[in-house]
Amino acid sequence: MGSPSSRTTRPQMLRTTTYATTRSFASWMIVDLMGRACGLAYADVAADMEWHDLSGVRVPIASPAALLRMKDTYRPQDAIDRSFLQQILERRRGHASGS
Repeated sequence: MGSPSSRTTRPQMLRTTTYATTRSFASWMIVDLMGRACGLAYADVAADMEWHDLSGVRVPIASPAALLRMKDTYRPQDAIDRSFLQQILERRRGHASGS
């Protein structure tokens, strides 16, 4: 992973029939800023946020549980994402129980 650079591009607005998102590209990550996903707004998932440090900046990121709720769609990619997120949650539950 690199660090943020001057190669960051302008955010672009993506629009579908269900939501609008702003996508920002940097040389080392893509960030989607969404106002709503699967009918869930920021306030609906705020309690499920996890805070991560990115180059000295605290950034709120939706937890796997919140992302799972946002992936409740018919899209094939969301089904793949749900399976991956469920594995993460099961692994975390296993670590929390000490197994």
